Amino acid sequence: MTRTVGRAEQLALLERSEAEGGSARETLELLWEWLTEPRHRGTLRLFFEGYVRAFGHCEPWLDFGSASLDEWLPPLERVLDGTRANPTVVLAVLRGLLLDLLAADPGESGESGDTRDTGDNPGKDGSHADRVHAAWCAFLDATLV
Repeated sequence: MTRTVGRAEQLALLERSEAEGGSARETLELLWEWLTEPRHRGTLRLFFEGYVRAFGHCEPWLDFGSASLDEWLPPLERVLDGTRANPTVVLAVLRGLLLDLLAADPGESGESGDTRDTGDNPGKDGSHADRVHAAWCAFLDATLV
């Protein structure tokens, strides 16, 4: 399957961060920021739609899921080199939290804009997006020690 535009942009972001000497944490935070931008919600929805359709062996999504894994795991292995983090676990947590974010998408309730808290304590008494962001930060804290 041909690489989607969104996936190509995301992988290019990893490559740029790696080339610029970004740490694993910095690179994963950049990826999270890109993925959670409100303007990319459609890209996320399309990704998960294609991923699920691949389970049903439906054309044109037939190899979408396996192609995604084949494209994501090698760059994540490079990004995470020197850490104890497992690339498969990082990818699984990332995707799970993105699904949680989409489950309460502000666009669906009529709100607009990025609702993430940019303060020092994201998630405390905040929106669903704040809590999901805080969970990603906590995962990175626990994983990239």
